[in-house]
Amino acid sequence: MNDKGGDAPGGPEVDVVTPTGDAVRARLLRWQQADDGTWWAVCSLTLWSMVDVAAQVMAEPYDVEFRAPAEKLQPLDEEDYRQVQRLRSRALRVRRLRARD
Repeated sequence: MNDKGGDAPGGPEVDVVTPTGDAVRARLLRWQQADDGTWWAVCSLTLWSMVDVAAQVMAEPYDVEFRAPAEKLQPLDEEDYRQVQRLRSRALRVRRLRARD
């Protein structure tokens, strides 16, 4: 596991396939289930941001949070994903309970 592994703040690293077919390395923050039952990965990617400090423009790292469909993630062998939080859809649970009645 690398230094940003499952126990580190920000979560383990994962490759995410973009709409253009490229892969980017991001951090998996948590899983979120949509109301239709599909699973989405909430990820963070560090990009550059322009910052103006005392009239001087500088480039600073900036974390961007995004969601990707679960099937667009490619796990890395050296990472541990067991501790990644899973948020289930409350609306879906309620619908399933009502369907049992």
